Amino acid sequence: MQSNTYEEHNFPANTHINYHQPNFKMSYKVINVGDYNNNCVFTRNKTYKVPDNYMIESTYGKSLKTVQCSIKYNDKNKPIYKIKWDNKTVESLKSPTDVTNQYLKVINLVGLSSV
Repeated sequence: MQSNTYEEHNFPANTHINYHQPNFKMSYKVINVGDYNNNCVFTRNKTYKVPDNYMIESTYGKSLKTVQCSIKYNDKNKPIYKIKWDNKTVESLKSPTDVTNQYLKVINLVGLSSV
């Protein structure tokens, strides 16, 4: 079965990436690919290292909402997942999913659920 989800990019020559799936698309720009040093932790399934100083800017939705997503390690060598938009920030020491859920709760609370 063929997937309708795909990315269009010429990375690293071009840092802009377009992501498509049925009924949804977004674009993001890699601002910093981060550092993959020996102190990096691995993803839950132990497949990928979680980089330090990673940052992207993503634009999505009908209103072209822009957010900045980043990962920066703290002094205890734990990644801090952060999403910034407008003058607001949410962060999590748990996971990218956790910080995304926090972001969605905040934007829904302020009436931006249609973005």
